[in-house]
Amino acid sequence: MGIVKDDEEAYQAFLVREELGTTGLIEGFAVPHAKAKTIQRPSAMVWKNKTAVPWPSFNEKPVDIAVAPFLPEADREEYIRLLSKTAVLLMDPAFRKLLRDSDDAHAISSAISEVLAQE
Repeated sequence: MGIVKDDEEAYQAFLVREELGTTGLIEGFAVPHAKAKTIQRPSAMVWKNKTAVPWPSFNEKPVDIAVAPFLPEADREEYIRLLSKTAVLLMDPAFRKLLRDSDDAHAISSAISEVLAQE
């Protein structure tokens, strides 16, 4: 089973969320996210770019790495929990270093999954 039923609906959910306020954090990291009925199960996508792109952020610096949670709309409590854990994870210098230094999708995925699975 895929993550979303409708790609365009998920994309639009990201755009709507971005209009509400900045998802850029610090040091070139962002946590754009979407909550929508089309999303079948919680998941995340990691985007890394060789060149930073303009992105509203807390320190007004461009972004080159984003961790983008995809979250089902139905469970608001779970949505807030996962989003909060993702933001905290991106504040961890060791995790940011892993993202910067590694192209190992399995290692990055495991690090994210381990934190998000914690109660």
